[in-house]
Amino acid sequence: MVQLFIQNIEVKLYESKDEQIVVNRKLKDYRDIEKIFGDYSESFTVPANANNEIFKHYYDADVVDGFDARVKQPAYILFDGQLWKRGSVQLKNIEIKDNRPSSYTVQFFAEITQLVDLFGEDLLSDLDYSAFEHDYTYANVKTGLTTGLFSGDLIYPLISYDRRFLYNTSTAGLDGEEATDISQSGSADNQGLLWLELKPALKIKAIFDVIQADYSLTFQGDIFNDVAFTEIYMNLINVENDLETTSDFPITEVVMLGFTPDVHAFSYTVTPDAGFTTVEYRVLLKYNNTIVYDSGLVSGSNGAIHSFIQSNPNFSVSVEVQSNEPFDYQVNAFLDVQEVGTSTAINQFNRTETGRSINPTVNVGLQFQEFKVVDFIKAFVKAFNLVVIPIDETTIFFQPLQDWYAEGKIVDITKYVNTEKLRVSPGKLIAGLEMGYDKYDTFLSAVFKENNARGFGELDIDFEDSNNNDLIGETLEVKLPFEKPVFEKIASEVVYGFFVNRQQEQFNPFHSIFYVRSMGNPIYLKQEDNTTEVINTFYNPVTSQQPGTNLALNFETELDEYTLTDNDYNFYTAYYSDYVSDLFSSRRRQYNLEAKLPKHIVLQLALNDRLLIGQRRYLINSFQQNLNTDVIKFELLNDIFDGAESVGQAIALKRSAVVFESSGGKVTIGSVGGFDISTTGTPPTWYSVTISGKQITIDVDENTSGSTRQDLLDVRFSDPSITTVQLKVYQND
Repeated sequence: MVQLFIQNIEVKLYESKDEQIVVNRKLKDYRDIEKIFGDYSESFTVPANANNEIFKHYYDADVVDGFDARVKQPAYILFDGQLWKRGSVQLKNIEIKDNRPSSYTVQFFAEITQLVDLFGEDLLSDLDYSAFEHDYTYANVKTGLTTGLFSGDLIYPLISYDRRFLYNTSTAGLDGEEATDISQSGSADNQGLLWLELKPALKIKAIFDVIQADYSLTFQGDIFNDVAFTEIYMNLINVENDLETTSDFPITEVVMLGFTPDVHAFSYTVTPDAGFTTVEYRVLLKYNNTIVYDSGLVSGSNGAIHSFIQSNPNFSVSVEVQSNEPFDYQVNAFLDVQEVGTSTAINQFNRTETGRSINPTVNVGLQFQEFKVVDFIKAFVKAFNLVVIPIDETTIFFQPLQDWYAEGKIVDITKYVNTEKLRVSPGKLIAGLEMGYDKYDTFLSAVFKENNARGFGELDIDFEDSNNNDLIGETLEVKLPFEKPVFEKIASEVVYGFFVNRQQEQFNPFHSIFYVRSMGNPIYLKQEDNTTEVINTFYNPVTSQQPGTNLALNFETELDEYTLTDNDYNFYTAYYSDYVSDLFSSRRRQYNLEAKLPKHIVLQLALNDRLLIGQRRYLINSFQQNLNTDVIKFELLNDIFDGAESVGQAIALKRSAVVFESSGGKVTIGSVGGFDISTTGTPPTWYSVTISGKQITIDVDENTSGSTRQDLLDVRFSDPSITTVQLKVYQND
């Protein structure tokens, strides 16, 4: 028996089964956050007379304070007296017969807030990043370059937005505006790295944390503990909202007595302190807080005079100095008041102040370009091929598709299926792939695309059969909305980003994502007074932390910028290859069939369950569940699998590789599938292994060897075929 309640009042349903409540679940709704709102029903009708009290005669527009159909109303459904789903009901329309209401048409939605409604048109820049604000000083940038700020969530990686970085080259004839040798210490413009050239980058995980806090959401899933996700950074660059700070210097509050009107000669001189003579700044002269003179961007010593006639004896004047960089200076301001038509001074005000300083603050929110919150989340749903499953109104679960399927149950429904009514079709067919990034505008990326007719890390394939005939179907397109950089190796342990345009000019590149490696040959970091400091270890931006063991942020095998060897472990091979190979397999079929299942199966059925019908196993693409008749209409895909999966489950570790810093550490990795981990191979002496059910713990000692260490550990499961997988264990030196 099905019972529907709206605002805790039971809705009378038709006693006949002509009006049935049919609930839909679709896999594609779990893979597109623009469609996530949980289970939903087809529209159904309820009798009017018995329910006018609930809907408060909504058909009568003259009723005041009646039922509000502009919003969904709280509701829940009982299934045989037990709570089945909480959610909301939307009133769709009213049927009028003989000038009286005949029925109300409603639709039920499970208790899930649709994310696109929650985020709307909000931008990343609208969120609260106050926890990451910091002074833009040499000390902070140096820390960001070497060890990171805010527990490493914010860094200043080795990326140039202006000139090329070189290493161990001749500086003879080298134009310091175009390039500098960062391995050399000296006062020349073409030597060393000026700290002001570096811009911040923020961890993707930190941005997700801000989103959760600002919208009172909870994101769950192992992906948020996986280094493949947690160690990704995004650079922060928006030249249109660059740093800006001001120093307001009031002369005095002046009250004039005597002759009017009066001539006011208002002059200033700004003198930078040593080490700040090249810093650009702007001077504004203000009269009663209104700008009367703007110097524009200047550097070095600068002065000007501005004259005006003012008859009002009560006024204030001030000098305002603005700069986007730290700036130490002294200022002199002089106000000479004369009677009109004479050169006789009535009053003079002269003020000089030394030790003035401007110390900009990095407002992280201002460093974001126009980037919608929903588009940012969608980017990583696409990159990691995630399903996004609403748990309740504020909790959202994220998981890679293949892991989600692997954790589903095997449900035998053979005896409940009507095989006499069965439709078989090819289903959705994939004929090709287009996977990559939206933007390839930075210099090396643009050059790569020109030379190779494709973007760096971009996968573009048209599938063919064995006779070289093109397959029929759609192209699976996955495009990430970032700038895709190509990094440059300039020394054995130095990789940097050159983020200028194709003409090697400054521009406003869109945000990029990357990993970092803490390494380096010595470089020299320079202050404004040309004082330099040697930096031995710093954050190098890279496509993968450790090629072969860590994910490369590509979709195609590419030459790794650090090792200069091919790296084939990427978004496609890690998160898409198994899924895609099934989609274009000649064995793929879609089956549409009906089954009448007992309630103990219906209530527990999930979209990632695999159905066993006879000797064949199926994936659920979608199903419609009739709550009145218990009949379910399935859209199924035959489950294509090989090897150990034939025992009924996918068997694997949730991570195929782990990376440790030289200090060592411990990490616990879970498995997917229904079998325990039984044994492992013998690890080397520098780490130990502990097994507990479906988990394995790796405990790594401190690395004092002076070189990197790595090992392939065999991990065996307790399934009948004794499946063995390999775990890559890597430790930095």
